[in-house]
Amino acid sequence: MAFFHLKQPRKFNYRPIYYDEDKEMHEELVANAKRDLGIKDENDSKVYRPQIKGSFRGGGDKISFNFKRREAKKSNARMILILGLLLLLLYLFFIR
Repeated sequence: MAFFHLKQPRKFNYRPIYYDEDKEMHEELVANAKRDLGIKDENDSKVYRPQIKGSFRGGGDKISFNFKRREAKKSNARMILILGLLLLLLYLFFIR
């Protein structure tokens, strides 16, 4: 009956070593109180807030377009070089 027995996946069981639930609750309460009172926190300016809205439509197209154009130029230059070498080889072997 081992053919029909499926092994269960291992469960993720992470327990942080240094975790103080009371301290985290206290910091959250203090932050909420400061926000309600309008007090600016010194760490508030250091918080990363991404400006991602619309960035996939706007700025990304220019970068990918320039990349495609540059790669096309490289490909064309490579093709011309290969053609030139082939013509030179044909000239050296068959014309002489």
